[in-house]
Amino acid sequence: RTHPGLLDVAVTGRPDPVYGSVLVAHVVVAEDGPSDEELLQWARKRLGPHHRPREVRRVEELPRNATGKVLRRVLAGEVTVEELDEEDLL
Repeated sequence: RTHPGLLDVAVTGRPDPVYGSVLVAHVVVAEDGPSDEELLQWARKRLGPHHRPREVRRVEELPRNATGKVLRRVLAGEVTVEELDEEDLL
């Protein structure tokens, strides 16, 4: 979240045939924010190989539960908000 062009960010994993899984950054970008390639370059300079995302996905907002926790399973596409039970949303 230290990049000035990001309003919010969450990271999930996705399956990868070579590495098993890779990181995906889900970002809410400020108006006139950086391109996906600029974000990946920024991450390359500051994060180790196992900590940097391989992909950037732009979202308008991160899905959150009632307490503000990011619903990572929704971001990863494993479930939809409608499929979550009440306990997951608290």
